[in-house]
Amino acid sequence: MQKEQIPVKRIAAWSISLAFLLLALSPPVAMAEDSSITINASLSSDFVLSVSGRLQAASGTPIGGAPLTVSISDIEVANVTTSNNGEFGFAVPVPAQLQQGRQRLTIRFAGQGDYAPTVAAAILAFSEPESSAPPPPTEPQATPTPAAVPVVIEASISPLTVSPGDLLQIQGTVKTADGKPVRGTDVQVFFDDVPQPDSTVVTNDKGNFTTYAQAPEDIQPGKTKIVLTSTGSSPGTLTKTLTVTESEAVDETDAAPTPSPAEAEPTTPQPTQAPAADSDEKPVSTPVTATVDGMPKTDPMSWFFVTLTIAGGLAVVVTLSLAIYGLRHAQRKWQQDRLFGDD
Repeated sequence: MQKEQIPVKRIAAWSISLAFLLLALSPPVAMAEDSSITINASLSSDFVLSVSGRLQAASGTPIGGAPLTVSISDIEVANVTTSNNGEFGFAVPVPAQLQQGRQRLTIRFAGQGDYAPTVAAAILAFSEPESSAPPPPTEPQATPTPAAVPVVIEASISPLTVSPGDLLQIQGTVKTADGKPVRGTDVQVFFDDVPQPDSTVVTNDKGNFTTYAQAPEDIQPGKTKIVLTSTGSSPGTLTKTLTVTESEAVDETDAAPTPSPAEAEPTTPQPTQAPAADSDEKPVSTPVTATVDGMPKTDPMSWFFVTLTIAGGLAVVVTLSLAIYGLRHAQRKWQQDRLFGDD
């Protein structure tokens, strides 16, 4: 009597199919994608700021329904939400105390879902108010002298080569001599011993800080010093050297340059308040260039997905091992039955 042969190929096929099924069910590891903001802004003669732009991922995918916070020189003026194609637009009046000199426009995205947070900044130029008498000269303020218990300031400045009026980003940490972070201390920026307005920042719980400073319009080409000082109960000083280049002269009668097709971004035009018919004033449009800083962020759920993927891989290895063991055992039994079955 001949014994029925074990379906070895069928067992192997089932084992391989089960392994591929477990791998397919393992979720991929999700990482937050970088994002960026583009800005187009203009100012009317009655100090109404019109802004339009676009929020998109590093891959070019528009980010819709994302909340954005708009500030002028650290004063929040608007909160907007992007449309389905990632575009946004709004018009707001500029606060009276900011309607002169050069002010910083900042638009922040706090991150959402699979997209990392980012921030865009630009300079708004306002005409100086007319005055019959020249303002009194201001005396340079000396850099504060460190006290008996100094702290250590570590910072990075970008860029290190600037032109008059350029915006600099400064990030750093304030620590004690033994490396402990100093929180709640003020850090201010000086250009050649002259304090820069709106540059003072307070360190967080980890002693970190981020601030911006604008290169003075009257700064001379060549080498210049930028000094960071911490005041109060934890004084300290950090000095770095910048390279100043001459700024290119711009003819105000020339038309604004037309962006290339690669640089052009689709924007939604926003209505602005038109001047009266009998008025000689004309809207003044000030094109600005956005400076974008992005910071990648890892999704907290990534560790869960990694663990689940490893578990699925172990299950595949165990299943294949059991299948191979079963095949070998079945072959040995079949050979024994052939040798001793006729007896």
